[in-house]
Amino acid sequence: MISFISGAAKDLYVLLVHNFFRFRVFFSTVDRSTFEVFDKGIFIKKSLIDKKSAEILKLAIDEILEKDVLVWESGDHSDARIYGFESVFDFSKVDLDIDSIRRYGETYLGNKLRYFIAVAGRLTAVDGNLGSGGGWHRDSPFRHQFKVIIYLSDVKSDRGPFQYILESHKFKEKVRFSGLGSDATRFSEDFVNGLPIKKCHEVTGSIGDAIFVDTKGIHRGKPIKSGSRYAITFYFFERLPSGHISKLTQRGATIL
Repeated sequence: MISFISGAAKDLYVLLVHNFFRFRVFFSTVDRSTFEVFDKGIFIKKSLIDKKSAEILKLAIDEILEKDVLVWESGDHSDARIYGFESVFDFSKVDLDIDSIRRYGETYLGNKLRYFIAVAGRLTAVDGNLGSGGGWHRDSPFRHQFKVIIYLSDVKSDRGPFQYILESHKFKEKVRFSGLGSDATRFSEDFVNGLPIKKCHEVTGSIGDAIFVDTKGIHRGKPIKSGSRYAITFYFFERLPSGHISKLTQRGATIL
């Protein structure tokens, strides 16, 4: 009972705060694409970086994965990630404005984002793989979270595209999916298959395309069927992250 009351209070608090900032953004002059993230949970930005920059990043991922750095790898070896990629790669080599991405996230969340972690990943087709993220999940049951995922290779339906349940970051949808106050973060394939087909948005795209997303919503990387998928993901934080993310990074989060 106590855990339910605590969870319900968190849900209602986040609902209140998030709607307040939505109201504020409505009367501001920010990029109107912010509303797509508010309303759907996701916005696709075509060609955020050029092909040359994407190729430099892709080659760096392959090279650094072979070096003596901290690498997280899934049990079936289909998913390899370098958390804290900014500690082992010089981003001045590519045309990417990380600070502008941060400012977008601050507008969406309504909070100052002081730290970030870049996660470089290579997904490879392995029989029976669950895809990036290990199946359908949400990153947080309560807090809205902002990430930017940039494709570094062309991603078709068989190359492990990002999939997102539209509007699942919203309070009413969370309550419908898992109940008020629930701290559930994992969801079965059968559950997601039972949702209206229009709810599941599969993000195929080209080199350099970016996904601006609230990962409180239910999402996954679709199981990859052929070839490889390269991507870099930017996590942003109000304060230094703790727990498993902090332990996985090369040298901790980077201050902006």
